[in-house]
Amino acid sequence: MHERSDRKPGVGRELKTTYANPFRLLLIVAVSVFLAEAMIMFLFSMFHFMTPIQEAALDGLLLLMFVIPVLYVFFYKPFILDIKEREKAEKEKDEAIIKLEKAIDEINILKGFLPICCNCKKIKDDAGYWQEVETYIRDRSEIQFSNGICPDCAKELYPEFW
Repeated sequence: MHERSDRKPGVGRELKTTYANPFRLLLIVAVSVFLAEAMIMFLFSMFHFMTPIQEAALDGLLLLMFVIPVLYVFFYKPFILDIKEREKAEKEKDEAIIKLEKAIDEINILKGFLPICCNCKKIKDDAGYWQEVETYIRDRSEIQFSNGICPDCAKELYPEFW
């Protein structure tokens, strides 16, 4: 089957997320916690006069200062971007559906057998009435007719001009 290449971005395709792999996120958080703890240990080695409560408070504060930005950059921000991308794709899909429904509503197709008089060319409608071809088609479509004359009929009807 032929794959369409004129498809709009975001419509009919699977969206990929950057946070889809929980092991990747776990590894990033673990590395950031390790680096934060290493920096905290370095700071504690410089300040020997802190009490255990002060060390715990500083440890927790510095840990949060390192882990929260990592979580924001590698989890929250991609999550929000993914939601926005999905909302955009959903909006594009809804717009495409509306356009297709509108196009379907605008298309009037005459289907099946159409009884037509072999002499006067009137068409029999569903109610059993005979109508002019122009009236029948105009009532069932958006076609507007204009008058004209073909060369064969012009020769037959107006031979003096030919």
